[in-house]
Amino acid sequence: MQALKARQQGFTLLEIMLVVLIMAMVSVVVVMNLPKITERQQDLDWQAQRFVTLLSFAQDEALMSGKELGIIFKDNAYQFVVYAYKEKAWQALELKRIITDVTLAEPLTLHYALLGALWEELDSQNVNVKPGTLAPQVYIMSSGEVTPFTLQFLNTQDGDRPASALLSINMSGEITKEDTHESP
Repeated sequence: MQALKARQQGFTLLEIMLVVLIMAMVSVVVVMNLPKITERQQDLDWQAQRFVTLLSFAQDEALMSGKELGIIFKDNAYQFVVYAYKEKAWQALELKRIITDVTLAEPLTLHYALLGALWEELDSQNVNVKPGTLAPQVYIMSSGEVTPFTLQFLNTQDGDRPASALLSINMSGEITKEDTHESP
């Protein structure tokens, strides 16, 4: 009886290390074989979160500095601009350590839409803008108000069913993100 009690029960350190090694190898295989759609959606989500962060920062900057800011959207880029009262023109916003002119990677594109009848009407009008001048589609007022709009980040790599991330911004600047992993 005493001989059995003297013998230890349980796993040895070598056995535990072997199990941990096997689990690590299996998890590496699983992670390496995740579908590419996960990476595309993560990139979309990251770009959307980046825009949300920059927009929040721009709202704070407009409130604190008392300046009017704007956003210019292109097919795969966006730029924050500031209105210079002396020059009576929009200029690129330049801030230390913050990128205010963002170009998205190749398969990513942007689609924006202004919300509200007045804004939609203004957006649909052909505004005469001189070549080389900046004219924002979205305004960030020094009072904190923002032109209400939606912004959709699309990954057009798949063509038929592109992955997307949709942001909605209301007039008070509140941002909501809708989880749309695939567009209809």
